[in-house]
Amino acid sequence: MAAVLLASAPAAAARAADPPAAGYRACSVLRTIAWHGWAAGGDGRYHPVTVRKPYAFSVVFPVVRFPAPVH
Repeated sequence: MAAVLLASAPAAAARAADPPAAGYRACSVLRTIAWHGWAAGGDGRYHPVTVRKPYAFSVVFPVVRFPAPVH
């Protein structure tokens, strides 16, 4: 399913619109990257530190709508 969504990229107009153009949906993700390192302290020794950096990205994808079943 992911390959199909990636293979059928939406039009540039749909990506630029806010909210997305009709027939498209946007999905946003907010994450935080954390890594450990060392920093020199005022006492001349190194101390372990954790660095955190938040990031966000959005993906616009086409919405396929099927007609309602007729009974």
